[in-house]
Amino acid sequence: GVTGGRLAITELAVRGGAAPTANAAIELKDIAAQRAGQPVRLEPIAVHADAGLTGGEGLRVARLELTSGFAQLSASGLASDLRTTFAADLGRLQRELGQVFELGAFELVGAVRGTVALRRAGDTQVDVTVETTAEQVRYAAEGRAFELPRASVTHRGQLVLTDGALTRVTIDECGADLNGEVVARAAGGYDVAGGALKLDAGGTGGDLAFRAGRAQTHGVGDPAPTAGT
Repeated sequence: GVTGGRLAITELAVRGGAAPTANAAIELKDIAAQRAGQPVRLEPIAVHADAGLTGGEGLRVARLELTSGFAQLSASGLASDLRTTFAADLGRLQRELGQVFELGAFELVGAVRGTVALRRAGDTQVDVTVETTAEQVRYAAEGRAFELPRASVTHRGQLVLTDGALTRVTIDECGADLNGEVVARAAGGYDVAGGALKLDAGGTGGDLAFRAGRAQTHGVGDPAPTAGT
């Protein structure tokens, strides 16, 4: 587990008045941990934040950034109209977590990045848009490997609120594109209270053939010919 570290605060300011603001720059560094009795050193994590309250708009985030050696996240906008971007190096993330936790014997590499937009549409609805891409992803374990040069996932829908509580997740359109070889689309919704999921799905491309072909290429064996969607 983690045994030590140093918290460095280079900026921390709160200002009141008609338009109060808050600014912070904080870094957690020299993070020490132990794994199997051996000391390890983790990468630093930095947080920068600039936000304020404005008349008629509420909380506005001018900048919120979290940065580490394996991932970056940033957000900006109003609390009612917030946009977030993220990026991660899966290989570095696995190595970092593997220094502290037992993750098992596997290899994971690749890059993931994307955006998430949340927009309040009245008191009972939050519009959600997600766009994510992954590149050069490779997963290998127990002599088997799967590689995906490129993939993208998009989502457009709403979070439905009742008395401030989430009651339904609506999917107007959710799409996945696996290297152009498999393209899938789905729409529907999830009833949080009842636990009921309803989806209408479709797509193009040889889903089973795609997976079998990649598995065979990377030493999973010689699967029987398959095809379908």
